[in-house]
Amino acid sequence: MSGLTLWGALKEAARTRPDHPYLIGEEPSTDLTYAALVSAGAGLGRTLGRSVGPGKAAAVLAGTPEAWAVLWAASQAAGTVTLCLDPSETDEALRSRWIACGRPLVLADAPMRKRLSSWSESPRVLGPEDSDPAGIDAISPLESGPAMVFYTSGTTGESLGVTLSHRGLLGNAAAVCRALALGADDRTLSPLAPHHIYGFSVLLCHLLERATVVPENAFLYPQRTLERLKSLECTGFSGVAFHYRTLLERTDLVRCALPSLRYWTQAGEAMPVELTRGLLAAQPRVRLHLMYGQTEASPRITMLDPPRAGAKPGSVGSPLEGVRLRIVDEEGREVPEGRTGEVVVGGEGVMLGYWDRPERTAEVLKDGQLRTGDLGYLDADGDLYLTGRLRRFLKVGGRRVVPEEIERVLSELPGIRECAVLAWPDEVLGERPLAVIAGEGLPPTEQVMERCRARLAPHQVPVDVVALDKLSRAASGKIDWAGVRRLVAGRVRKKEVR
Repeated sequence: MSGLTLWGALKEAARTRPDHPYLIGEEPSTDLTYAALVSAGAGLGRTLGRSVGPGKAAAVLAGTPEAWAVLWAASQAAGTVTLCLDPSETDEALRSRWIACGRPLVLADAPMRKRLSSWSESPRVLGPEDSDPAGIDAISPLESGPAMVFYTSGTTGESLGVTLSHRGLLGNAAAVCRALALGADDRTLSPLAPHHIYGFSVLLCHLLERATVVPENAFLYPQRTLERLKSLECTGFSGVAFHYRTLLERTDLVRCALPSLRYWTQAGEAMPVELTRGLLAAQPRVRLHLMYGQTEASPRITMLDPPRAGAKPGSVGSPLEGVRLRIVDEEGREVPEGRTGEVVVGGEGVMLGYWDRPERTAEVLKDGQLRTGDLGYLDADGDLYLTGRLRRFLKVGGRRVVPEEIERVLSELPGIRECAVLAWPDEVLGERPLAVIAGEGLPPTEQVMERCRARLAPHQVPVDVVALDKLSRAASGKIDWAGVRRLVAGRVRKKEVR
């Protein structure tokens, strides 16, 4: 991928396959060909280039994948760094995010533009209606320079934006394409949001192959999703464990003939072994690719190929091409095969850093190596098994949630002297936050939940609230997490709280 940028890749796809559909919408009128995407992106990009200029930041906010793709293309055409905002966040959380990333100009579709106009401090906004049909393209940025920023959690608290390069994103996508044997005739249905790294990775892989993505915006009706998968003759489906469990439990997937479908891809959080087995049994002809990654790695790190998906339960596979992987101890020394340590990743896909947060970047980047915070070990075949997490965060339906940000909202309520957030096992989403509060004169549970629903994104809202007299603490004064778990045990349904 030497010398190529995201905008360059898009223009090359439009040159070689202009009339081929890149995105298939709900209606034929919303389909987006490669040529149409480049034309729309170039027009708005010219206006954006005059307003911001190459190398600066521009945020993208849209309610549909089709609208998002046009705005993203415009950002890349202008040579700006695309900051990916999440439309599902509350206004307060979204505004906090916008302020934290420096109050950038926002590229927005019509519904989001209307929403932004209601803020007391409205951002500068451009949309498709501001397109300039004439002029020259902006100068493309360096391939090694910043291309996009993805946020690892939707919050009202600390905003950490993962800054990824053109080279890293394109190289990682190319490696995934080779691992999937993706080709120009592939057509993948995806319920994944494009402003999250997994969803964008699906879009980018298909862009490189001049293939087609079918965005699925109505997964709340999974039987309809299955029918679209069949009627549109999709060759692939990309999702997280939540999507596959839903398809197995709420559709006739077991009885459905899908002659065109050749592969599934899964990432986002660990795929439960029983779910893997169920999916393989339901559609034994369809190949299952299990992947592990992090936003900070552009994002894919390992893949368990289909022949081993059933034979090595619990493994996330071996490193993708271009990825260097080591397991290290607390001192950073590589540990022997079979011994657990922290997963450390190297390669061009490693992030450039956290947007405008050098101190946080220094915590996880050491000599260009990414300290993932995940614990695991390598077996004799070089396949990775994940065993836990070094740093505290949850994976809720494939989306990372930082407990400290929920705790910040809880601590603002009168009467709550101290609080903690634990992981509560959930059969559908993998995990959900469980709030633990302590103090005198604690507010009622419903008041706590109302506050969380108002201040947090839906995937961050605790599943329940447990009230204690006080939290367990170690001699150092820090929270004794094992002690807190013991106190909580028995106060909730009989499941292990992590």
